[in-house]
Amino acid sequence: MKQHLVLVLCLAATGCTALPESYAPPIQRRPITPLDPNSLSEFVYMNQTNAEAHLLLDVSKHLEGNSWRWTQKKPTFRFQLQSVNGRKFRLDFRLHETILEQTGPLTITVSVDGNVLGRETYRNAGEYRFEKPVPPEWLSLDRAVIVAVELDKVWVSPTDGATLGLILTGAGFIE
Repeated sequence: MKQHLVLVLCLAATGCTALPESYAPPIQRRPITPLDPNSLSEFVYMNQTNAEAHLLLDVSKHLEGNSWRWTQKKPTFRFQLQSVNGRKFRLDFRLHETILEQTGPLTITVSVDGNVLGRETYRNAGEYRFEKPVPPEWLSLDRAVIVAVELDKVWVSPTDGATLGLILTGAGFIE
């Protein structure tokens, strides 16, 4: 009789357990795939079809006037080089008159893979080209080269807090 009682108690104890909690299936995402090396180039104009592949930070995804994009405080890019010798970094941009009137002179600092390439101050509105030779030891053929352009200040919209910096038309490496 004791054995039957123990068996009944064991069965009763196992029958009272809670079912495991159910969870929704995880969100389905596309797998992370390596960057297609053909999507990056050495130089890109903002109206090229592959331009967004080069943009990492602080550059508008929206193309303005079919040729340019606004930047914010630290536009950052990536480029795939075919050679490292005799290369220059070039940035084609425009400074808007209204923004400069409100912010004053603008200083930009350009860094290539964390190395400061140069710093320039611009006092007047207009079109500009920043262009400087890059030491070959700063560059790589095995991976994308990262270039950051840091602005010392940006215009901040009083209504929505949006920030505007440069009017960017092109960036990259040239010979």
